[in-house]
Amino acid sequence: LLFRYNIPMEKDDNLKNKFEKLKNIQPSDALFKTVFKDKENIKTFIEVFHPQIAKYLDFDSITILDTEKYNLLESEKRHLDIAFEIKLKDMEEEIDLYFILEHKSAPDKDIYLQLLSYIYARFQEVYRATNKLPNIIPMVIYVGKEDWNLPTSTIENVPLPDKLKDIVFKLSFLLHTPKTLSSEQVKSIRKELGLYPYLVLMDTIAKRLSIKTGLIEIFSHTDGFEIRALYVAEIKRTSDIDFKELNTILSSIPTGGEEIMNVFEEAILYG
Repeated sequence: LLFRYNIPMEKDDNLKNKFEKLKNIQPSDALFKTVFKDKENIKTFIEVFHPQIAKYLDFDSITILDTEKYNLLESEKRHLDIAFEIKLKDMEEEIDLYFILEHKSAPDKDIYLQLLSYIYARFQEVYRATNKLPNIIPMVIYVGKEDWNLPTSTIENVPLPDKLKDIVFKLSFLLHTPKTLSSEQVKSIRKELGLYPYLVLMDTIAKRLSIKTGLIEIFSHTDGFEIRALYVAEIKRTSDIDFKELNTILSSIPTGGEEIMNVFEEAILYG
């Protein structure tokens, strides 16, 4: 509207630079990577959701891997989100596990190719360096408005005889969505400030919390405009709330809501 009707806007180079940088940010991916590049958040997540796996892992040995060097689909310039290496504890022989954490904001049939591309690249790199094949656990964390409607295995819905299912190649992954999360699991990590707000976000998307309650809880456990703005952007993306209603909620949150509301309004004026 500003440019269409040639309405003058007060010049603010700092504001302009801030919004130019924001143009190229994917809020959903940025938030996911901010949360899951933290080793403590990874540790808490696996302990809460996969205690049967966590008991074997030496969390002091976590190494976050550089996924930028693995360009999964060259034509699309896409990269894997998060990958880390971790050692198994109490083993006679030193054994490493590799976890792939792929974030999705919408159901995506390309997920199988994306995971398979990274698995192949990792197999190739590790085998060439050590003459051993890596042990990889793929995991998909879905944060979206729609229900996840894709199988977690390439043979899940294929009517193969059981004997063939045991030997045919299959790609499978662990899946986490707002609906696979329980409010009890969220509450159990309330003291974990890094991961807790992200799980509150998923609880809010699943509509177990109201948007206002979810945002109040997120804001009370986060510090800083940037991270709070990313959470608000995710709430807006994954809900049916309109901007006016969201503004009303933000203006009623004492810890930072009005600040974010004001910047969003400035962003709209900026165009």
